[in-house]
Amino acid sequence: VYLCASIPSFGIRISAPYWFDKVSYKTRISAATILMVLSFTGVALAPYQWLQLLGVMLTSAQQGLGEASFLSLCSRFGNKSLTAWSSGTGVAGLFGYAWIIVFKTWIGLDFRFVLLLANVLAVGYAISFSTMRSPP
Repeated sequence: VYLCASIPSFGIRISAPYWFDKVSYKTRISAATILMVLSFTGVALAPYQWLQLLGVMLTSAQQGLGEASFLSLCSRFGNKSLTAWSSGTGVAGLFGYAWIIVFKTWIGLDFRFVLLLANVLAVGYAISFSTMRSPP
């Protein structure tokens, strides 16, 4: 599981300097959004463990693509955006655990449904980019 969660993200980050300038932010964020939906849905509905691991790999690819894209976008908005981004990555880890605790443990929803419900986060991800102000 560790390799599935690490290698795709690492591959994207290490190769990014060679192709990020050729692909627009909009395309990269759209791809990251699609990867997020596929990963949540894939892990939730996969009947076999290898398909669940593929979903984990898609999550890793999404994380590498999205994080590198948003981080590089911060350079166009000044120091406050980098501070906000850094705070957001710390909160994201806590939020993920809280999501599971609230919906699975407290409310008692099935884990598969909790993962499918997480697709609303992909919608928020896409909206956050589409409503972002233009760089100065």
